[in-house]
Amino acid sequence: PPPPPPPPPPPPFFFHAHDGKRDAQESRGLGDVYKRQMLLGQVLVDAGRREEAAEHYLSGLAVAEANDFRVLQGEILARLGEVEPDRSQRMNYLQRSLSLFRELGAVDRMREVQNSVHRAVMGK
Repeated sequence: PPPPPPPPPPPPFFFHAHDGKRDAQESRGLGDVYKRQMLLGQVLVDAGRREEAAEHYLSGLAVAEANDFRVLQGEILARLGEVEPDRSQRMNYLQRSLSLFRELGAVDRMREVQNSVHRAVMGK
């Protein structure tokens, strides 16, 4: 009989090292995933396809959260706060983003997100 097929490769992006350290190659691959999701999301926003953009951002957020990439979580949450049509959910995303940037000491990015919160409150 023929040999059994090799096992399928592991998923490409839900990698989390138990010792808190990531392999450099794996981290670089994760960074590429985030960049691709962010770029594709922005292209979809520019094309007026905000719901599809939100789907890509949510996918990127799941990866960022699974790997505890807090800066990227904040960035993706901020972008979700820009594309989400529901005002209360938009505020939720923006507040979560603002909290992450505050914890990280990213003052300039905090100000930008605060401006987004202001626009959301004003209904813009």
